[in-house]
Amino acid sequence: MYIQGTPEFEHHVKTYGPHKDFGYKDFIPMFRAEKFQPEEWIRLFKKAGARYVVPVAEHHDGFQMYKSEISHWNAFEMGPKRWQSVTNMTHLCSGRQSWTLSVDSLRM
Repeated sequence: MYIQGTPEFEHHVKTYGPHKDFGYKDFIPMFRAEKFQPEEWIRLFKKAGARYVVPVAEHHDGFQMYKSEISHWNAFEMGPKRWQSVTNMTHLCSGRQSWTLSVDSLRM
């Protein structure tokens, strides 16, 4: 999205305008997750025979997918309040003895 000359960069500029006017942070209010169904994910994991569930807890840019005291840059405060993937997945996976739940951070 930020690398000039790439199709992603060109699409962004054509669709949203220059990055100085509309950057990554401006997408966050658009993130509504109205179709997010964590129960459906759990059914799919079970059907696939998964033994490990590892949602990404924090994106490489520091955007956290849970309520956090570390930063306000998180899905709870900036995104839809009902969408906390880590909290939802932890709750739904608890009690399943054959599963291991872990979380991953892509922060660099």
